This record gives sequence, structure tokens and C-alpha cells, in this order.
Amino acid sequence: MTEIQTGVPCEVDGETVYLSPTSAEGKALQRIRNPIPEDEWVTVDTEHGIDIEAVRQRIKERGYKVSAKD
Repeated sequence: MTEIQTGVPCEVDGETVYLSPTSAEGKALQRIRNPIPEDEWVTVDTEHGIDIEAVRQRIKERGYKVSAKD
């Protein structure tokens, strides 16, 4: 007989465990179900300094709001 599991599945050491969807861990896993694809990541080269304005512009172009705070 197959047991029906409820909750948020999480693999630990090759075994699937089910977390409460209201726990901090369960909520975190639910938020990352659809992560941003790597080709859409905004990355910076820290060896040559960070052009904050260029980073803000790239983020705006992706449709996100950018704070004017530094």
C-alpha cells in the first residue's frame, strides 16, 4: 500500500522528507520552486569595481523597481 505524503517535499541524503508548508523551511522551498534561470542573473565583476548605475539599469530593464538609496 502506497502512503500519500503531504507537505513540501525535500530531498535529504537521498531520502525524500515532507516539511510542513507553514514552517520556515517549507515556505523557503516553496519560494524557490521556480528560480531565476542563470542566463537572467545580474552578476558583477568585483575585481574591477562595481558600476552601481549599470547594475541598477540592468535591473530596471528586467522590470524590477530600483531604490535610489545607496
